[in-house]
Amino acid sequence: MLSSPSKFAANVLLFNASSRKNNNTVTILKAIKEGVESVGKTAEIVHLDKLKFHGCQGCLQCKRPNAPASCIIKDDATKYIEQLKNADAFVIGSPVYFGNLTGPFYSFFQRFLYCHFNYCEEKRSNLTRPVKTGLVYTCGAPQSMFERIYAPQFQHNKDYLEMVFKGKCQVLVNYFQLLTKDVSKLWVPGEPNDLKKKWFEEHQENILKQAFDMGVSLASE
Repeated sequence: MLSSPSKFAANVLLFNASSRKNNNTVTILKAIKEGVESVGKTAEIVHLDKLKFHGCQGCLQCKRPNAPASCIIKDDATKYIEQLKNADAFVIGSPVYFGNLTGPFYSFFQRFLYCHFNYCEEKRSNLTRPVKTGLVYTCGAPQSMFERIYAPQFQHNKDYLEMVFKGKCQVLVNYFQLLTKDVSKLWVPGEPNDLKKKWFEEHQENILKQAFDMGVSLASE
């Protein structure tokens, strides 16, 4: 493994909030990982669905005077929440289900965000250094629908990451995706599978390049 200036093994952490380990969301995260590694940094893909963890419990222990910049809950997510403030960058990827992101996405997102957020106009974050962030969304909706409906709905995720982690948040969206690579085994008569296959053939190479470039950017100074 390459040496790392970060406190932990990986310079860039990539969180998969999908229950599937080798479909649309992970495909993008793998391309980001390749970009990170191309510039001599390290990356780790973490499958949130494999972790046993709770969302924020609203205990407010992190809001006590002089409380440490951490979450007191001890579970499988604890070490990753601690790593975020020492990493060079991190990305969370999620599919869009019924117009929203997954349960693991929000459980993890709210948990790590709240313990680093301050109720103070002059100092909204308790972090001592900026951390680059990224969001990856994969969906079955066409680009026009995503940009009209979902992009405004998800804008606050980017805004909060930039406010609390003090760095730029990059967003990458993979539109109009098939439910799975082999849809012949499914009964989904309302799905425009032929159009989605055509979109995939025309756009997948470019989206993977964007993901690779995103990894390079996140891992670079």
